[in-house]
Amino acid sequence: MTIGKQHEELEVRLENKALEQVTEFVYLGGLITEDSRCTNDIKRRIGLACAMFGKLNIDMGSKQHIDKN
Repeated sequence: MTIGKQHEELEVRLENKALEQVTEFVYLGGLITEDSRCTNDIKRRIGLACAMFGKLNIDMGSKQHIDKN
């Protein structure tokens, strides 16, 4: 992937195999895009957080999940 305003097709080879050129990838938990903007990364992280809260299956308005002991 090349990062910057100009989109340039490159052919990178590793052991005689051409590597795929991508427009975005996840590196160390962050979404790296070719235009170096972070809006897609923020949306992705919000989506991941919402999915995890959904898996908790806790109704935050309910007091049933509070242990009174």
